[in-house]
Amino acid sequence: MPGPDMLDVADPLTHLLGAWSLEMARGGAWAAFRTLWELRGLPQLAEEFAERLDAGVGMAGRCLLTPLPVR
Repeated sequence: MPGPDMLDVADPLTHLLGAWSLEMARGGAWAAFRTLWELRGLPQLAEEFAERLDAGVGMAGRCLLTPLPVR
């Protein structure tokens, strides 16, 4: 049967999903919340932190949405 082996095509996705951890994501979200809570008295710094956090989360989301290469 011609064409790429399905395991070869799915390998990048398998690697990405294997590197993701619900426990680590939950820990990161909790740390971000605690940081924002402590920064509530410093609105400019809290806003800058939130913007950087948003950019990092956006980058991770875009990586998850990257289409698999066809080999």
